[in-house]
Amino acid sequence: MDVNEVLDIATVEARCGMLLRAPYLNHPYYSSTSNLCITLHYIFMRYAPTVVAENGYRLSRAICIFFDYLTEQREITPVALQPTEFSDISIEVLLGYQDYLHRNKMPISNAEKMKSAFGAVAKQHGTIPLLLFPVINRPPSKKTEPLSDDAYEGLKTALITHIDKLYEKLEYRKVVERATAYEYHSIPPNDPDNPLPVRAWNIDHARSLKTLTELGFPMGIPLDILSESMSRPRINGYSRDCDTILKALMYKYIICAGTEGHIKLDDLLDKYYPTSMDQAAIVVFLLLQSGWNKETVIGIDESDFEHVLTGSIDEGLAVIFSEKYRSQGLDKPYEAPKTITASSNREDRYSIYSLIILAQKLSAPLKGYPFDTNPFQKAWEERNPLFLFLRANGDWFKNGSRHSSVSVLRAYVVGIEHFLKEYEVIEDGKRLLRAADITKRLRPTWSLHKKQTTPLSMIATHFGHESTSTTDVHYDSSGAAMKERRERLRDELEAVVTLLVNRQFTGLMSKKANAQASAQIKFFTIPGKDRPLWGCEDQYAPDWLGHESFIEPGSKCFQLDKCIGCSKIRLYEDSLPYLMERQSHIEYELENESKGPRTSDLEWEKDILESLIDDMADEDLIKDAARYRRRNAPLLPRDMSSLRLIFEEESANV
Repeated sequence: MDVNEVLDIATVEARCGMLLRAPYLNHPYYSSTSNLCITLHYIFMRYAPTVVAENGYRLSRAICIFFDYLTEQREITPVALQPTEFSDISIEVLLGYQDYLHRNKMPISNAEKMKSAFGAVAKQHGTIPLLLFPVINRPPSKKTEPLSDDAYEGLKTALITHIDKLYEKLEYRKVVERATAYEYHSIPPNDPDNPLPVRAWNIDHARSLKTLTELGFPMGIPLDILSESMSRPRINGYSRDCDTILKALMYKYIICAGTEGHIKLDDLLDKYYPTSMDQAAIVVFLLLQSGWNKETVIGIDESDFEHVLTGSIDEGLAVIFSEKYRSQGLDKPYEAPKTITASSNREDRYSIYSLIILAQKLSAPLKGYPFDTNPFQKAWEERNPLFLFLRANGDWFKNGSRHSSVSVLRAYVVGIEHFLKEYEVIEDGKRLLRAADITKRLRPTWSLHKKQTTPLSMIATHFGHESTSTTDVHYDSSGAAMKERRERLRDELEAVVTLLVNRQFTGLMSKKANAQASAQIKFFTIPGKDRPLWGCEDQYAPDWLGHESFIEPGSKCFQLDKCIGCSKIRLYEDSLPYLMERQSHIEYELENESKGPRTSDLEWEKDILESLIDDMADEDLIKDAARYRRRNAPLLPRDMSSLRLIFEEESANV
């Protein structure tokens, strides 16, 4: 398929099987005769089948916004300068698009998605030119911090408390099973001799539930019939409208609800059926105990979750497994299941094994019934029957759905929000209220506690990671973890530098690196200072601009004012205070003197120094350099060329 063959195609199937449209085809800017528009459409058609639907949708959205930007620019840009070809998308155009996103408070990820799609299609198919763009600057992502100790303990206590209530719910079901169902003609309000007012009827909730389950309420009745039976006009008057036991109970739990001594229908059903909060709490507890990601937990197969090794060592030990279903990467199939395991104690009522059995039992009354329509379920989401729950009755007819599963993202999010509203979990004085406050932090929390007793390689195997760096870097970006990595990196770099200095490094290095390692460095140390200024790799071969006019062939270079522009300079940590001093001198000159012939050179040198200092931006180094500079001021003369005489004389005396 080439660029022109996509003109008549408006939809494409993503890697997950979902059909995606190309909404930008209806954009006013789009033209079937424009090379730029056709090529962008071709890129979408090539890119979308290699990624999941969400990423394909993001690209189509990014193209729509890009067309909005081009429409805006068309009004202020001369026709000759307007982009018409795909190759006209230059760095300036992309930067303008980024500026448009910032101005309109849109995610910068739109520009990133377009840039990555351009590169992916060009490299994979070679049918469009490979456009080279700089890295897109974006705000730093929010760090994934493990839960604090207080939040961890608070969440664990809340989960245990709620799981205890769920076990009580199972026990209450036994009470319901033993109860006797109500019959319409025998209930107290219908007693022919002494009828009791409905509101004074001290109803037995277990008998009510028994009656409703025998009537097939709510799952065994078609939704349209149920809607009619529960409508307020049909049950608004007890003596006039309630001619069946179902209508009588609806009157009691809907019309009378909210008055003293009466509970709502939802409260009655919650005593028997699981809610989204119940099942979401089980999922969170599974995440916290297993260290699995959410995809793996909600993918547990209720009929096949025990590994063949279960009971082989200890009858009380269960080995639980699930599959990480989706692959990752453009060159891999969407379905690439990987088995993930975890051990569990059968005897512990809060263990992984026991929680799965608990979810199974809670879901049991809802199994076997077809799902109603679900407006919140995305096409690629599956409703796992292990985590079924009953919706609030107000949603049955409004959304056309009575039951669902917390494997659907929206149901999970709502369930967690209800849980955190019910149970107070505090972190650093702030109450956690949303699913986003805890879900992605559960795995780093598990990893943090496991690292204290388990090698990182074992944790990586448990997560299903091929590399320990994936486990170490991508699942904990907390301040403590980052500090630990910096310390490890510094130790490794210091070890490598020590080997290089002692000529003991035996690894592979580039030719240039080998030449630098074997070079005889000349260190420039100003008299009276205990730290060297910097070093020179080869004084006989300077390459700063214009050196030919100052240095004769075969002569040494002592032009220290030119070192910053020479590739032979060797900078060290000891050089940092001198660089800071030189930067301050240049800034003073630029601020207090009128523009002259040296202004451009000074501005150029200032930019270089800022870049060098930023590259050394270790907080401890900066503080140490500033302290050294204060104690040994002045470090440098304002005229750096005057140092040439000192080192020329020193060289002559050697």
